[in-house]
Amino acid sequence: MLRRKFDSPIDEALAATSHNRLTSAVYAALNHAIAYHEEADQAKELTSHWKQVGAWVVAHDLIRSAQTDWPPDQWDFPRIFCVQPDTAQFLMRCTQDDIVALVQFWFDGVPLDPRIDPDPAVEDRKVRRLRELRSGLNR
Repeated sequence: MLRRKFDSPIDEALAATSHNRLTSAVYAALNHAIAYHEEADQAKELTSHWKQVGAWVVAHDLIRSAQTDWPPDQWDFPRIFCVQPDTAQFLMRCTQDDIVALVQFWFDGVPLDPRIDPDPAVEDRKVRRLRELRSGLNR
């Protein structure tokens, strides 16, 4: 006899919470990049570059920056910028399609939904908790 997976509202909540974690990670990474490069007087150059190339290229650069050890062996600023490792872990396996809309929302100044914590680690704890609950239901 085959065991059936129990479909539950937890699956929908998990999908929404995973999206919230990604949104939080994109916002945190872009905000950190500006703050980090502000200290080196490069924030204006970075934002100018971002406005010039658009969300699609910035999404690509964000993923590339998340996958790069810091500091990078070859400096390619502004195409590679600082992404904190704690945030980068949520972006490494993304594609541009996964995050381009989120980058555009950030460009447009759309604030994070108040239900989304600006710290992706907080959102990750929510995802992990929902996975545990779903796992318990599917035993």
